[in-house]
Amino acid sequence: SSISLVPPGPQHHEGRRRPAEGLLGGLYEFPCMNGYAGEAAVQDYLADGGLTVGTLSPLPAAKHLFSHIEWRMQGYAACVSAPAPVADWLWVTPSELDTVYAIPSAYAVYRPYAFA
Repeated sequence: SSISLVPPGPQHHEGRRRPAEGLLGGLYEFPCMNGYAGEAAVQDYLADGGLTVGTLSPLPAAKHLFSHIEWRMQGYAACVSAPAPVADWLWVTPSELDTVYAIPSAYAVYRPYAFA
């Protein structure tokens, strides 16, 4: 599951750098969980990261085809009322997301929701 976090106040969005090894190694991504996760699991994941979730809304399901694997994703938009620093997560502006932190095309379907 991919999670699009929408904090209050100045428009900032959360992302993190993927591990250097493996698929899309070293690139940036929205917060992700392995496999499909329901809303309760997403709430727990964010709470474990120190975030207070105001609302959580499902986004359209998506898939991305690599040469050797197919990713099926379920996205969520989370409005967080108290963004807190989380280890290895970044809060970025729309401009930074466009110019500094490249999001792989696998996550492109969720990019329009990042600052909605």
